Amino acid sequence: MANQILDDAGYKDTNGDGVREYKGKDIRLRLWADTPTPEAELACKQIAGWWRAVGVDVAVSVQNEGVYFDSIWGYDGDTFKPDFDASYWKWDGYSDPGQSLTCFTTPQIEGWNEFSWANARYTELDKLQAIDVDPDKRADYIHQMQQVMYEDCPCIVTVHPYKLQAYRTDRWDGWRLTGGPDGKYGQQQAMMTQDSPWEFFYLTPKVAEESESQIGLWVGIVVAVVVVAAVAAWLILRSRRGGPAEEA
Repeated sequence: MANQILDDAGYKDTNGDGVREYKGKDIRLRLWADTPTPEAELACKQIAGWWRAVGVDVAVSVQNEGVYFDSIWGYDGDTFKPDFDASYWKWDGYSDPGQSLTCFTTPQIEGWNEFSWANARYTELDKLQAIDVDPDKRADYIHQMQQVMYEDCPCIVTVHPYKLQAYRTDRWDGWRLTGGPDGKYGQQQAMMTQDSPWEFFYLTPKVAEESESQIGLWVGIVVAVVVVAAVAAWLILRSRRGGPAEEA
């Protein structure tokens, strides 16, 4: 199907060298992975294999993070001029979905919008979700934004990571999950120290409830201490009164 879509779009291999052409030139793309994410290099190699299979030539390289971002947010003097073809990096957004989606609005070009993607409908929906105080209406605007982004496809999501958290419920009370009931309005996590540290404000130390076995243990320890103390006192008194003489 991918081959047919590219053929229909006019990107054909007219000279039979295995590489499709655009305006008479072979399509050769640079695909970058960033160094802080080791798995990105493996993912890029796999993606490059898929692209080559449909006639797109790809040069994969791992870029130092400074070079990587200087090219994505590149300038020619004072003119914004990004210099990259495709990049792969890890980012999972913020606990509030509206805050995450705002990053890709038109005003964020040269800022958080590293795709330099512009869609008027998307930007308008973002303005609406940012001011609506009705959580259900706001959620509807956000869902529409997601649909617009999905259809335009300025980026392709390859992985949805699992996030595991461990926290003590036997020692602390007041744990609350972010994002509302069932994560309806965002990510559902107990700990988001970067984005929502206020969840920790609800925590209070939990008063330990002693079980019958614990009470029995403490009673046994107290009795043992009393017995040891009594024996020690008896030995001291006996030594003071004098015992039977020991034979040499």
